[in-house]
Amino acid sequence: MKTLEELQSHYKTVRNRINNAAPKKTVPQIIMIEPKPEPKPKLELKKTVVRTFLPVLRSQTQIIIDNVANRHNMTSKEIKGFKRKKKYVDARREAAYLLKLELNLSYPRIGFILGCRDHTTILHAVRRYILKNNLPPLTSSKEL
Repeated sequence: MKTLEELQSHYKTVRNRINNAAPKKTVPQIIMIEPKPEPKPKLELKKTVVRTFLPVLRSQTQIIIDNVANRHNMTSKEIKGFKRKKKYVDARREAAYLLKLELNLSYPRIGFILGCRDHTTILHAVRRYILKNNLPPLTSSKEL
């Protein structure tokens, strides 16, 4: 073991070597600057107005979602939205159940219709709606 004086003298010599060291040689760095690409010309789209006098037909999915929205006093955008308050979730569950019951759509498809949700989320929503309202299972025993 070294004494305290020996350690202090050793650290003093090391500090002197560090402080009086010759400056490091720096190598100049070459920076390559690439030219900026020219902007692509914008394509101008001609705006054409197609006027038809036929009534606008809505898809069956949108009709179901709108009916559920009207029953719950909200819009279809709110049902498809990402809010997780109870009133939105209940309406979304009912819409998922009715889409599965009436149109027999797949769970991934219903998830896409109801705001790009995962199929497991829709499966859970349908199961919860069935349990809450004491309804029979949809197609198989896997629903419960």
